[in-house]
Amino acid sequence: MLFRFKGSTLQVLGTTSIRDGEWAITGGTGEFAFAQGVATHIKSKERGGAGRDWELRIRATCLTFPKPVLVTKIGPWGGHGGKEFDIRESVPQHLESVTIRSGVAIDSIVFSYIDQAGKKQTLGPWGGDGELTDTVSECAPHC
Repeated sequence: MLFRFKGSTLQVLGTTSIRDGEWAITGGTGEFAFAQGVATHIKSKERGGAGRDWELRIRATCLTFPKPVLVTKIGPWGGHGGKEFDIRESVPQHLESVTIRSGVAIDSIVFSYIDQAGKKQTLGPWGGDGELTDTVSECAPHC
């Protein structure tokens, strides 16, 4: 739908004349903030004293940047024993793996993630020793 372009403008640079010509597209606002290209104007019809009709062709490239996804924090969950843990060192960008040690219940958790700087971080184990260990790795694209 064209509604997403509402309020957006193109910025052009060039001269206005009665002859055909081109204008450089040097940016804009809204969805066209990083636009680059050429707008060609061609006289298509002379209307005498009433003016002229112009054909305008726009060829532009516009970079778009995805909006960042906000991290939603939920919890903590669990019993009344133990203590809370949190990630304070860096903000996770991508979860790589989760390792769970368990017996009757979950005893501990370890996870690895890629931080905002692109470095792998591992946190844990948080909790105690369990009988079984299970690691889920390569979580993408679901993690």
